[in-house]
Amino acid sequence: MQMYYCDEWSDIKKKRWNILDEHTAYLHHQEKQPYTAILAEDEKPGSLWVFMMN
Repeated sequence: MQMYYCDEWSDIKKKRWNILDEHTAYLHHQEKQPYTAILAEDEKPGSLWVFMMN
Protein backbone atom coordinates (compact mmCIF):
# COMPACT_ATOMS: atom_id res chain seq x y z
CA MET A 1 0.00 0.00 0.00
CA GLN A 2 1.14 3.52 -0.78
CA MET A 3 0.05 6.84 0.74
CA TYR A 4 -0.56 9.73 -1.66
CA TYR A 5 -1.36 13.36 -0.84
CA CYS A 6 -3.14 15.96 -2.95
CA ASP A 7 -5.16 19.15 -2.71
CA GLU A 8 -8.34 17.49 -3.95
CA TRP A 9 -9.81 14.19 -5.17
CA SER A 10 -12.23 13.99 -8.10
CA ASP A 11 -14.96 11.39 -7.48
CA ILE A 12 -16.10 11.73 -11.08
CA LYS A 13 -12.70 11.18 -12.72
CA LYS A 14 -11.28 9.05 -9.85
CA LYS A 15 -8.16 11.18 -10.03
CA ARG A 16 -5.90 13.20 -7.74
CA TRP A 17 -5.58 16.94 -8.36
CA ASN A 18 -2.49 18.96 -7.44
CA ILE A 19 -0.36 16.13 -6.09
CA LEU A 20 1.59 17.01 -2.92
CA ASP A 21 4.77 15.46 -1.63
CA GLU A 22 4.84 14.26 1.97
CA HIS A 23 6.64 17.37 3.25
CA THR A 24 4.11 19.73 1.60
CA ALA A 25 1.21 17.69 3.01
CA TYR A 26 2.84 17.97 6.45
CA LEU A 27 3.07 21.76 6.04
CA HIS A 28 -0.61 21.91 5.02
CA HIS A 29 -1.44 19.97 8.19
CA GLN A 30 0.70 22.19 10.42
CA GLU A 31 -0.77 25.36 8.87
CA LYS A 32 -4.32 23.96 9.16
CA GLN A 33 -4.85 24.05 5.39
CA PRO A 34 -7.09 21.43 3.72
CA TYR A 35 -5.56 18.45 1.92
CA THR A 36 -6.47 14.89 0.98
CA ALA A 37 -4.63 11.68 1.88
CA ILE A 38 -5.22 8.54 -0.18
CA LEU A 39 -4.19 5.03 0.78
CA ALA A 40 -3.89 3.06 -2.46
CA GLU A 41 -2.69 -0.21 -3.85
CA ASP A 42 -1.51 -0.24 -7.49
CA GLU A 43 -2.69 3.39 -7.83
CA LYS A 44 -6.28 2.31 -7.00
CA PRO A 45 -7.61 4.09 -3.91
CA GLY A 46 -8.64 1.90 -1.01
CA SER A 47 -9.20 4.65 1.56
CA LEU A 48 -9.64 8.38 1.16
CA TRP A 49 -9.30 10.98 3.94
CA VAL A 50 -10.05 14.66 3.47
CA PHE A 51 -8.60 16.94 6.15
CA MET A 52 -10.45 20.23 6.55
CA MET A 53 -8.77 22.27 9.26
CA ASN A 54 -10.19 25.35 10.96
